[in-house]
Amino acid sequence: MKSFINTSHYHFWTDTRYSRALAHQADNQWDKGTYVRWTAMTGWSVLEMPCSATLDNEKLDTGLKTMLLSL
Repeated sequence: MKSFINTSHYHFWTDTRYSRALAHQADNQWDKGTYVRWTAMTGWSVLEMPCSATLDNEKLDTGLKTMLLSL
């Protein structure tokens, strides 16, 4: 059985948490904006991966937001 720590899900999740912490600690708005964008992008990926796996659809990245809003 594959360890959860070795999966991309785990690494994306820890990246999201780390970028969020950096955003809170940033001394200037430029850095804070960079970390917030990083957090949003990795956080969205963390959401897309289990949705894609659950629905067995690898093309969700192009229409996941539209699909979720239409439910």
